[in-house]
Amino acid sequence: MPHELINIQVGQCGNQIGNAYWRTLLKEYSHFNEQSGSQTQYTDEMSSLFYLPQSQTRDFSFEKMRARAVLVDTEEGVVNQTLKGSLSSLFEPAQIVASNSGAGNNWAEGFHRYGPEISDQVIEATRIQLECCDSPQGFFFLHSLGGGTGSGLGSYLLQDIRDEYPKITRLTMSVFPSRESDVVTSPYNATFATSKLIEHADCSFCFDNEALKNRVTADEAIAKRQPDKMISSAAPISPLTKSINEREKRPFKHMNGLVVRCLSSLTSGMRFGGELNVDLGEISTNLVPYKDLHFILPSFQFVPDRRLNASIQSTFFDSTSYLYDCQPSRECFLASSLFFRGNFSIFDINTHLSSIQKKISIPYWNENVFKLGLTNFTGFKSSDYHKRSVLGLFNNTAVCQRFDQCINDFNRLYKRKACVYLYENAGMDTHDFENMRYSVERVSETYREMKVRAQGHESEEIKIARARFKPLRR
Repeated sequence: MPHELINIQVGQCGNQIGNAYWRTLLKEYSHFNEQSGSQTQYTDEMSSLFYLPQSQTRDFSFEKMRARAVLVDTEEGVVNQTLKGSLSSLFEPAQIVASNSGAGNNWAEGFHRYGPEISDQVIEATRIQLECCDSPQGFFFLHSLGGGTGSGLGSYLLQDIRDEYPKITRLTMSVFPSRESDVVTSPYNATFATSKLIEHADCSFCFDNEALKNRVTADEAIAKRQPDKMISSAAPISPLTKSINEREKRPFKHMNGLVVRCLSSLTSGMRFGGELNVDLGEISTNLVPYKDLHFILPSFQFVPDRRLNASIQSTFFDSTSYLYDCQPSRECFLASSLFFRGNFSIFDINTHLSSIQKKISIPYWNENVFKLGLTNFTGFKSSDYHKRSVLGLFNNTAVCQRFDQCINDFNRLYKRKACVYLYENAGMDTHDFENMRYSVERVSETYREMKVRAQGHESEEIKIARARFKPLRR
């Protein structure tokens, strides 16, 4: 029996990523039916992310399906675009909770004002979704941490969902602001939201606007040099448009596409057959050795023919493959999962991973660090270059690098009490600032301690191999 996953999309970023995600899933199912030659029909695998209302069971078509999702925002712009666009048939009115005034890039506004105001509506919408499930497996929160709605309201809803449904897994796709964010208060918002993720999430997949932007730039440079590697508009990852002006107007579309590609690969085992299907419940079990250390770094690579070893090494060591701003190659890999899509040999994968294992720092108590997933259907309908891919999910101590930067930016503002009055007016006090900052500092310090402990137990052979290894360059 398939397990259902309910998406909760919060704020502008969360809803934009969610919309791109649902559009990608429909394209993948359409491509799958074309390649398999089967008729369009509602299957058990589709029920993990979609459901079919009782009144729509005859003469099936994609337009009759409903997404297992709740759309939440304090502004109606993105939600209205969804209701007026091609995805409108996927959502019932009961799945949408929206206001019209916005949280003003203030975490406290989202948490203390909008949280109590609309939480009951979101819980009711979530309950309706759960009633359509046979075996709910988890909630997937899509949100950003730099603004007010995704960070503040998202934190409140995550807390409420945990209180209401404590036994259902809570996963988050959390987008951190870039270091050069144009939102002055983003260091406060990101720090406060991260402290709530530490407390209430079971597993958080971390993305970073700066890393996403750098990856899109790198992909465009590759496409200019090698046109056969241009990602078509039908592909679910960062479509590269012909017009430079169009790219400048729509940069977030391409960045969101990278997040969607990871989310699509992550859930591919639920939706398509494969030699190694990974249940989402296994992810938090295998990637989270300690409760608070549940922040996961995603890395994504296409795998050209005869380049499996190089692609796997890039997934581990090349910082431009990561969608989170960090330098992971010299840090400690507490746990790892690799999701392959396409035609792969398990023997070849294990052979290459054996060589990788000698070059990375691994805790002595978790030497069997790799959890593998393999799905045959790639999801693409384009050139051979895009037929195979690998998604790496790593619980790596490098996550503390971005946490430390966030705390430094926080301290620079807080030292001068800049914008503090905005948060105090919304219901916070100085103890809230200090307690939540301390929570993030504590987890960052714990990650550093884990690195020191792991490297203290390394053999001389592994230390020499790591010292000689040079990270790949794109």
